[in-house]
Amino acid sequence: AKKDKKKEKGGNGGKDGEKEQEAEKKASTVKERVDVSAWREYHLEEEVLEAIAELGFVAPTQIQAECLPSAIRDRMDIIGAAQTGSGKTLAFGLPILSAMCRERKALGGTKPGGSSSISRLRALIMVPTRELCMQVFKALDPIARHVNVRVVPIVGGISHQKQERLISKHPPEIVVATPGRYWELVGDGHAHLNNYSALSYLVLDEADKMVQQGHFQELTSIFQMVSSSTAGDPRFQTFVFSATLMLPSDMKKRLRKGGGGGGGAASLEELMDAVPFRAGKKPKIVDVSPEMRLAERITESFLSCPEKERDVYLYCLLAAHP
Repeated sequence: AKKDKKKEKGGNGGKDGEKEQEAEKKASTVKERVDVSAWREYHLEEEVLEAIAELGFVAPTQIQAECLPSAIRDRMDIIGAAQTGSGKTLAFGLPILSAMCRERKALGGTKPGGSSSISRLRALIMVPTRELCMQVFKALDPIARHVNVRVVPIVGGISHQKQERLISKHPPEIVVATPGRYWELVGDGHAHLNNYSALSYLVLDEADKMVQQGHFQELTSIFQMVSSSTAGDPRFQTFVFSATLMLPSDMKKRLRKGGGGGGGAASLEELMDAVPFRAGKKPKIVDVSPEMRLAERITESFLSCPEKERDVYLYCLLAAHP
């Protein structure tokens, strides 16, 4: 008798009844997670807060709490270091999406930075691997959809033709890309990816892995193109994030003074020097990575050397101190 009642409730059998019950369960779960009061102090737009509530994010993580005020209220460039899983994607994603939502409302519902019918590239997010590209896309897309912003991933493994059609049919405001494939499409002359007239945000995620993956030359070329188009634009904002990025004290001093690179620096430092931070503005440095805890009587020291010579230095150390 119970089974028959379930079938009657479902209309088309037990499976439909189960689906209905699952939908009700999901709906009740969402209702329980709508309190976003912990986010209200961060100047996020209501539409973004609604998306956060639907996704069930009750409160910001540490990296988000320390980045959001400076990124949204003060429009500062951000350099952040935190472990994987700490919420870095929303630490740069929420300021971008909230600002684009605010612009759209100010323009009466038209596309941010453009007309109601044509979207221009507003944010470029560079990541080292295909896997991370898809992770970042999946984290941003639900919120972006809620505020009517289009996000597209650009990665290897997909044919050029398909990727070009994906971009051309509905030009995205936000592109998440690996440097290699992005640079290939730029070189092919894709109009949307070569138009930086409305670009306001550049994100470099997992900066240290960019160097390890061999993307240095492509990134510096991309940075040069971005810099030539956005130089002097007060709206332009840069975010650099990493799980393991350790900033030496001399680099922190350079960044606080507004840039400047040194000859013979390691590749990571050269990459950081090439990043187009705003001239004369101090980036906000946020480091929430756990401090190294050493046992007593152990001394930590380091040798500063170029990336290419690291193995040689290690070999010499091991040979001298077997």
